[in-house]
Amino acid sequence: MNTQSQWFGALLVIMGAIGWGTLGIASTQLANAGLSNSSVTGLRIVGTFICLLAFLPFLYKVLRTLQFKDIPKLVIQSLLGMLGMTFCYFNAVQHVGPAIAVALLYTAPIWSVVLSFIFLKEQIKLKSIMLTFVAVSGVACMMLGDNQLNMTGVLFGLASGICYAAYGVIGKDIIDHYSPTFLLFSSMMVSALAIFPFIHFQEIESLVSNLDFNIVIACILLVVFGTLLPFALYTYGLKYLKASQASIYTIFEPLTAVILASLFANVQLSNAQIFGIMLIISVSLLNVILGKTNLNHEKIYSTN
Repeated sequence: MNTQSQWFGALLVIMGAIGWGTLGIASTQLANAGLSNSSVTGLRIVGTFICLLAFLPFLYKVLRTLQFKDIPKLVIQSLLGMLGMTFCYFNAVQHVGPAIAVALLYTAPIWSVVLSFIFLKEQIKLKSIMLTFVAVSGVACMMLGDNQLNMTGVLFGLASGICYAAYGVIGKDIIDHYSPTFLLFSSMMVSALAIFPFIHFQEIESLVSNLDFNIVIACILLVVFGTLLPFALYTYGLKYLKASQASIYTIFEPLTAVILASLFANVQLSNAQIFGIMLIISVSLLNVILGKTNLNHEKIYSTN
């Protein structure tokens, strides 16, 4: 594969990562407009699933090959990796802001090591121990400084990283057997059914009745530019890059979230907190550079 094609693939992945990075700002805007976290979560998941129904004819062949024994794990993956991660991440955003929340989400590779040790009996390597120490140091730095963090938000942020990691660990044996498109569709379908009863439709109705330009943009960011397009761009980019290469470029997701938070969310971070964010982001990057991570990036990042 020539260099030009690789650069094109890298550009697609970077654009997808930037799209994912807008989720924090979009959820903040909708929360400020009066939506609860469960409604924001439901809006993203149900809205995306409705859009994905257009691809159902193309997924019919895959649905026919779905094995009954894989259904329980697919359901657990969906409830944790999509619904759990989204709900916890949006809650973290509301309590500690998009910048801190996305950094805590990116502790996922460390949780992957821990969960793999517990559930898959995989040995913990020295590299993983060192990266864990760096990540813990990053979280500690974020707790320092003049800006005291809300512990509820920190716990939700860490929980989002755990959910993100659990998606790959729990379904490790089925992730390679289904396409990213099918996994996204199934995750959205299961999650939509699970979150639907908890959506506050009176909040949605009130939002629609007081609709303005900023709310419309936030909804488009949440569903289209924060979910559908990033998935499509990332998946298409994998045609030109190896999954390990593509994972490096997803570092633009937290960087985008941090930049947007400082520009539009009026987030004030101390020097210690900025350093902590950089430490956690570096862990995710080094985890890919130093060796194959326990997370299957080709599939995991396509269901962000």
